[in-house]
Amino acid sequence: MPTLRTRAGKGSALTHAELDANFTRPVDQKTTTYACLVGDNRSLIEGNHATTPFTITLGDATTMDNAEPGDYEISFSNINAAAVTIARAGADTIDSGSTSIVLQKDESITLKTNNAGDGYQTVGKKVFGILLVDDATDSTSGTTGAINTAGGLGVTKDIFCGGDILGGAGELQAETATTSGTTHDYTGIPSWARKIHILLNGVSTNGVSPLAIQLGDAGGIETSGYQSTVSHALVQEDSTTRFLITAAELSV
Repeated sequence: MPTLRTRAGKGSALTHAELDANFTRPVDQKTTTYACLVGDNRSLIEGNHATTPFTITLGDATTMDNAEPGDYEISFSNINAAAVTIARAGADTIDSGSTSIVLQKDESITLKTNNAGDGYQTVGKKVFGILLVDDATDSTSGTTGAINTAGGLGVTKDIFCGGDILGGAGELQAETATTSGTTHDYTGIPSWARKIHILLNGVSTNGVSPLAIQLGDAGGIETSGYQSTVSHALVQEDSTTRFLITAAELSV
């Protein structure tokens, strides 16, 4: 672990060169079996063997955490062709499981002792090639399923989906009969809703008034600020007081 030279210890402001020297993460290359130490905290260990796979064993999480309370973090990368296995010590866990991590060429991972001090959790991981998540857990919300990302997901190429693509927790309201009356309110729309689908079947008016929609909230129905136009045959109708759906003589 590097020793950070501080301004107080030096007696004057650090230069750019001194900052670079102190904040550079130590890199240690390994070509054969290795057991991590307390002194590897905040270090990068590179696996570097062209033909023979080998294993790097994490230090006992309790020991590491006692030496560096809540702050023991270590990174691994594989810079050569032979696979590098990152194994747990004893009964320690990795991301709450008992499976070791295998790094192929150009892959990397950063691990940190967990809050319980009985294992490690992934801080970041870089994967090249095909990523296969062998888990049949169905997603029921934004925080469940085989993969969930707290920081969002960015994809630079096409996405091919073999199932449904669901956005948020969609809700379906009960059907409302419109066989009488001139207005019908739909309430209980969640505050997080960004899109509303309205399905009409066999709805018509008296032939004088068009079908239209107005929006509202706890403060009441909005009656201004709309920009709406509908056209039928040679007739065009505009409105700034509602969203027009049809001209007066049409039904849907």
